[in-house]
Amino acid sequence: MIRRVAGIALLVALAASCGGEAGGWTFPVSLNTTRDSAEQVLGLPSTERVLDSFLRYTRAGVDVRYDTDERVEAIRFFALDMGGRFNRATVPVAYGVTAADSMPSFLEKLGPPTTVDTSNAVAREKATTWVKDGITITAYTILTPEEWVQASTASGALLWMVVARTTP
Repeated sequence: MIRRVAGIALLVALAASCGGEAGGWTFPVSLNTTRDSAEQVLGLPSTERVLDSFLRYTRAGVDVRYDTDERVEAIRFFALDMGGRFNRATVPVAYGVTAADSMPSFLEKLGPPTTVDTSNAVAREKATTWVKDGITITAYTILTPEEWVQASTASGALLWMVVARTTP
């Protein structure tokens, strides 16, 4: 019982500390959180290191990248079922978006994107990015057949999203 109360207190403390983040941050691990604090919520990472120096937190269903000071620099949320506790990020992360959202929902909640990159046509991916108040949100979608041929800006199925600190 004491352990459960301590865990709930930690989540409340982390959520309160996230309140300083722009955009109404609600995910229980915020950007710039220390690795130790993040791992109290997410558990330990698997031994698998994934793309872009992210660590996979299998039990939580997210990937995290830390900066050189061991603070959370970016979190990857998956749209597909990864089987983790925060799978599909049913908790809104920032500005009300979740990895379960559709592209029209991203556009409704975030407005027009800052950039749209369809240059990764070989992997059939499109990266749509919004930058707001020091937070960068990038939604990765599958290019539609038309986009794959024309590299237009129509929406496809969401693969994952990465929420990161905006670098100057």
